[in-house]
Amino acid sequence: MSGPSLFSAVPVKQVPADRRVLALAWNESKEEPLLAAALEGGLVVVLKEDGDSYEDITIKLRDGGANAHLLAWSPLGTAGGGLLAVGWDNGTVMVWSNKDRMAREDAEQHAPHAVTVLNWSPDADRLISADGRPAGSTPQDVAVLAVWKVDGRGRHSTICPYKRPAIGGYTHAIFRTEGRVKKMVISAFAAAECPPFYCGGELGAVCCGTDMGNCTDVISGLGSAIAAMLYDPAADQLAVVTKLNMLVLTSSLPPMLTLISLPSSTTAPSTVSSS
Repeated sequence: MSGPSLFSAVPVKQVPADRRVLALAWNESKEEPLLAAALEGGLVVVLKEDGDSYEDITIKLRDGGANAHLLAWSPLGTAGGGLLAVGWDNGTVMVWSNKDRMAREDAEQHAPHAVTVLNWSPDADRLISADGRPAGSTPQDVAVLAVWKVDGRGRHSTICPYKRPAIGGYTHAIFRTEGRVKKMVISAFAAAECPPFYCGGELGAVCCGTDMGNCTDVISGLGSAIAAMLYDPAADQLAVVTKLNMLVLTSSLPPMLTLISLPSSTTAPSTVSSS
């Protein structure tokens, strides 16, 4: 017999029973916790922690016809955590501002392909988005990862797009917050430093890019799509798991790549290291 639950269900009247919830995201504010919920039918609602609607806010595309599948609140250092990035399945990247209650859209980089990656930089006004389009018949028809500059009102503009055929459709991205080269000149008027980021996808390759347009290959030839990607800032180490149960650990200092075949019930793990 199970014991008493630590949680209590709170009915949310703003979510119709006949609509599926496609994505959820809490903001980082402790003073005003907000939950964004993407609903089937092209709606995103914002709720307070007690389940009530937050000022009856409903977010949707100007032209409709698409669903939101990715939600990401900005860190507290960016507009006080009051910007909500929304990735839509028609390729639109939207940033909604809680301050002026406006949503700004841009579909230039990914449309008509669904946005599959949406991450904020942890300490700078940057947003990365990517799509999962399969490789086409021409070298230009490949998935795009875009780095956006975002101001305090949610106005976003593309800094640099990446096209890496070796990655295939993008599925994961994560920022590398340690091991950065510090700027020699520091200005009080300069934007916060944006850390580099790792990105990977369906073809099992991983690259490391920056908001300055530089990109280098980190992992290639895994032979399987990436299932998970984690970063350990204490060790400055990236861990990648593929869908064929291959665990890859890469460390930058010193450069080293470790591949581990995850054990099944009858096989022991094997490890290969190369520097």
